Amino acid sequence: MKRNFLLIGLVIFLFCSCKNTDVSGVVYSKHNIPVANVDVKIYWTIGSDTQPEGTHTTTDSEGRYSLSFRSKRNRAYTVSCECDSGSTWEPLNERKVNKVNLYLE
Repeated sequence: MKRNFLLIGLVIFLFCSCKNTDVSGVVYSKHNIPVANVDVKIYWTIGSDTQPEGTHTTTDSEGRYSLSFRSKRNRAYTVSCECDSGSTWEPLNERKVNKVNLYLE
């Protein structure tokens, strides 16, 4: 019986330690023109360890992208993109909704 309560408590704790994070924006070239077909990815960092979060998407014909993922506590998240025109990344706020335009360098 105690084991069941512990298991239920652990599941609730893990569920509460994650929250949905939404990110959207536009990828722009160096000349401030929206760029289509760019792969946009989310990365997480703990200390000096940076890993891909696993969520990614491709910009549409107008350079727009939108992602949603489950963020965890004690991790910093960034959104990044890289293509022939350049690359860039921006940190994400811990708020639930992030509007982040990316400017290729």
